[in-house]
Amino acid sequence: MLVCVASEKGGAGKTTLVAALAEQLHARGVPLTLADGDRQGSLAAVAEASEGALPPVQRVFPMQFGRLAGRPGLALLDLPSGLGTELHAALAVCDWALVPAVPSAFDLRTLPRTLGWIRRAQDERAGPPRALLIPNKVDLRESMSQELLASLGGLGWPVTRTWLRERAAYRRLGAAGLGAVAGGGRKAALTEVAALADELLSLLGLTEATGAA
Repeated sequence: MLVCVASEKGGAGKTTLVAALAEQLHARGVPLTLADGDRQGSLAAVAEASEGALPPVQRVFPMQFGRLAGRPGLALLDLPSGLGTELHAALAVCDWALVPAVPSAFDLRTLPRTLGWIRRAQDERAGPPRALLIPNKVDLRESMSQELLASLGGLGWPVTRTWLRERAAYRRLGAAGLGAVAGGGRKAALTEVAALADELLSLLGLTEATGAA
């Protein structure tokens, strides 16, 4: 099963989301392929320095995305920002598209365009990819976060029950994953990501033991 993480907006937290989920799923023994479709190679760099917290990352180009879709288990594909070739190629073959949505006026304007491309792919393929919105960098003390959550509910697309909040632990995720982050936010972040992983495994119909439906 191929799951891509996509957003037109830069800074939505795609790579951080993939890395945090991959660390959690890898620790649970889910058969997992990590793929970096961004030429910047940020996910590959994080995994290389993770001291085994993340599985190795494959650097892939759009013409290779189809091979990921045919692999057993779960493949997570990190994409660059924008609505370019990588997104179109991923939507043509992936089973799911995860879309992190952050509380900013610009994101609220660009999110419908990302979802529009997903809808076009669904129409062309007469089905997949299924889409899932993940509220990210949420701070309920701020009005923009409240506006984001209210807006997502009215878009008509599935939204995760679990939010990733604005936490310093995610900004410090790097050399050895969330498990090595120092400070009080580490436990809260790990609990949050574990809950999101639980929700995704259920929605994707996967089990921890096999990573298969």
